[in-house]
Amino acid sequence: ATLSTWLAGSSTAQIHPANKRPPYLVEVVVSAVDQSIATGDVAEVIQVPAESIVLFAGCEVLTVSNKVCTADLGYGGDADEWINDQDMATAAHGTIITSGTTAYVPVMMTTADTIDLTFTVTSGPMTVGIFRVYALIQDISGVRETSAVA
Repeated sequence: ATLSTWLAGSSTAQIHPANKRPPYLVEVVVSAVDQSIATGDVAEVIQVPAESIVLFAGCEVLTVSNKVCTADLGYGGDADEWINDQDMATAAHGTIITSGTTAYVPVMMTTADTIDLTFTVTSGPMTVGIFRVYALIQDISGVRETSAVA
């Protein structure tokens, strides 16, 4: 049998491209100037809604750390999904940090979560260091979801 229920003109027609949701970029600047950062501090930087895919995420160094420091970028399911033990004291201004190919593996968020930047500072609290965290996110929740099956 040919099922044409999903073709244009039917009651469950595909969504017109004008109604689709494009991926969107979210960015947050984390500054040790505004709040000193110590080992184990976790900056919850980007909220990711449920039923979203994080297409990629990373970090840009705007001001180099004044302390020996590494950082991880991840979420509740994997604290270092996108960045693992990145040296934030020697990366030059403007350096875009990702973890190679791992940075481009989409991550499905079935429940709401946050993207977190976790620090390890080995020589006292960091008081200088500014980092831009970014993520490209796609909302995949249903546009016309219904529990009824035709």
